[in-house]
Amino acid sequence: MRKFFYFFLMIFFSFFLSYAKGPEISFEKKVVDVGKVPVHTKVTGIFKFKNVGDKKLIIFMVKPG
Repeated sequence: MRKFFYFFLMIFFSFFLSYAKGPEISFEKKVVDVGKVPVHTKVTGIFKFKNVGDKKLIIFMVKPG
């Protein structure tokens, strides 16, 4: 009986965790093509994104690439 109980718990938690996604970010575009840029010219790009997960998405420590 005890083995059945542990087996049932294991199946229940694996089923539950498979549906819990958490935060997940989705970008509209991952690359911005700015073409040829002269040296010492400032270039900016806009990245649109949204949270497609089921939990709150927190973004911190953003660094330029």
